[in-house]
Amino acid sequence: MKSLLIILTLLPSLLFGQVQSYLGRADSDTVPEQYRFDSNILREQVYNKLPKILKDDFKTNRRSLIFAQDASLLASDLLSGGQLYIDWPELENYLNRILQRIMPDELKGDSGIHVYVAKNGDRNAFMLPSGHILMNIGFIAEAPSEAMIAMTLLHELAHYYKNHSIDIFLETTQSSHSSYYYLNSKRHLKNSVEMEIQADLIAMNWLVKTGYSLNGCKWFFETEILENENLISRYRDLWKIEEHTHPLPENRLTKLKEFIANHQNYEGSDNLENDSLLSQFRISARIESLKYLLRSMNYFDCIEKGFKFHLFEPGNAGYLYYIIESIRRLCYLNRNIWNENFITNRYYVRDSTSIKPLKKPMEQHLFATFSTKLLSIPDSDTLNIKTRRYWHGTPDFITYEQAFVYFYNLSQLQQMHEAVLSNALSFSNNKMVRDKLLKKYLSYDQIRHREFAQNLLADSIYSSLDTNRLIVFYDFSAIIKLNKEELEITRQPTDTIDIIEEIVTKTANEFPGCQATQLKSLMSTRSTEAQLLNYLFRFSRRSLISNEEIELAQLDPEIWEQYRKYNVSRIDFINCRYSDPGGLWRNVDRYRNMIEAGLTPLFYPPARQRFMKIELSSLILTKNGSTRRYNYDTTTFGNIMVSTPEISKEVAEMLKDLEKPKQKYYYFTY
Repeated sequence: MKSLLIILTLLPSLLFGQVQSYLGRADSDTVPEQYRFDSNILREQVYNKLPKILKDDFKTNRRSLIFAQDASLLASDLLSGGQLYIDWPELENYLNRILQRIMPDELKGDSGIHVYVAKNGDRNAFMLPSGHILMNIGFIAEAPSEAMIAMTLLHELAHYYKNHSIDIFLETTQSSHSSYYYLNSKRHLKNSVEMEIQADLIAMNWLVKTGYSLNGCKWFFETEILENENLISRYRDLWKIEEHTHPLPENRLTKLKEFIANHQNYEGSDNLENDSLLSQFRISARIESLKYLLRSMNYFDCIEKGFKFHLFEPGNAGYLYYIIESIRRLCYLNRNIWNENFITNRYYVRDSTSIKPLKKPMEQHLFATFSTKLLSIPDSDTLNIKTRRYWHGTPDFITYEQAFVYFYNLSQLQQMHEAVLSNALSFSNNKMVRDKLLKKYLSYDQIRHREFAQNLLADSIYSSLDTNRLIVFYDFSAIIKLNKEELEITRQPTDTIDIIEEIVTKTANEFPGCQATQLKSLMSTRSTEAQLLNYLFRFSRRSLISNEEIELAQLDPEIWEQYRKYNVSRIDFINCRYSDPGGLWRNVDRYRNMIEAGLTPLFYPPARQRFMKIELSSLILTKNGSTRRYNYDTTTFGNIMVSTPEISKEVAEMLKDLEKPKQKYYYFTY
């Protein structure tokens, strides 16, 4: 357990450059008009792009419209839901210049294809049926060249060109609501793998017409192989990665090498647009990717990637902060980790003393031998490592606590004020030391969490909050069941009143002093706030393992600040899924009429059997400092006269019932 005050020690001399903002970019709050997408327009765009042969058949035409509706709602949520960088036009324009440079002739007439950058720290990219490509900031953070970006874009364009999404949808399910992303049999999985291989081959043939090298694709597959090896090492009983929706990277690399062998005369370039610009974007993207890994509670990944980036750029102060803060939060959830080996503590190695194939925890520390495989660094990248001093002589640190001390001391050479707060919060069981560091933190002019630190120092973190609650309607979906098919209905211009807003208001009226909001209504004008509430919702549904009681306010100051903003001590999250048995299959025109009619016809016809699934979760910050979480998941059946007062009453009763300590509720105390 961490118990000693960190004293700034004399460290080996390192050359550091001043970083203007080591925490990353400031998020914009208001979503510009070009990032607001109408699901009705998206639906027709998706439907119109589908092959004519699907529309000529009565059944597949009907299901094609369901697919288009489902795809448009998913696209609208992703594109307009605060998950994109809306104020980084330089990066977005750069990626779209690459896209236009490599656009295959088969798709040049499609003006709807566009690349957006998503606020996600994972190395991934995907294309929606609407023609929008989402490239995670975590992908940009690790892209070694434009060639890799180009190959990835072409791979996604190949899926789009071959209509793989609608093929999977028609093959695997008869229901909508994003279900075409779920494969449910070995045959479906096999078809998905074959589609990936097909997309690879099409992309390779397109790439050699662009002037870009195939080396970027090779780097990507080599990194995937290393990541799979590391994934196997993280689990005691996992010995082999099986093909699921994607082919194994070894097989993809083999096909790439075969393709290269057949195109020996082709010499492409790694960068054609602007390699220095990519380098600048990559540095910023690395900080951003760590920011979102931290926010998504992927603390181990944030530490590993932060340290890997630090090896490539030892002068970048931002990596130090995210390593420090991830270690602090990880060890706050499990204090035993302070004394475990840095990074290697979650890995296993084969037990050579056992005749049977068994694994044992890795006892060797990270710096015992120089190996970059544990950090998923391919051999081709080892030359880019700027510092290997950690493997020379006596290690500067071995455990997480030692790493925290080491990187904190480095951060203070850089005058990183936020790291002082991280240090203060790490002393959760030593108030004297914690308060001394809080005073130091508050002495600085430019700090992020001043009000939090002031209240923590004054022991008023919880007494400063009102006992009222905030009710957040995270999602409300209305589904018409038509035999085995499902059609999701949303609010339309034909709805004379906002039914969902009426439900929200009437529910809040059941609780004096209560505030209530729809998460989706915040997306366009209070995007940052919506992102934080989304973060809290995911937190409320996540199981945490801890050996001691946890106070969420000290795990992450942003949590307390969100409660403080609303002046509440409790936030309830509500998901409602309303199902209406609408009858038998209809033709495509009838389906379109149902969509365009909106929600009103679902709520005010004569009573018949309806289905309402309501999921509740609550995060409560109590006066005595403890934090409790509730989860509730139930389904209500019956002949309900569906109206907004009835639904509001049902939700309110469930919220009240949630307070009662019954066996069927999930109850967690940290």
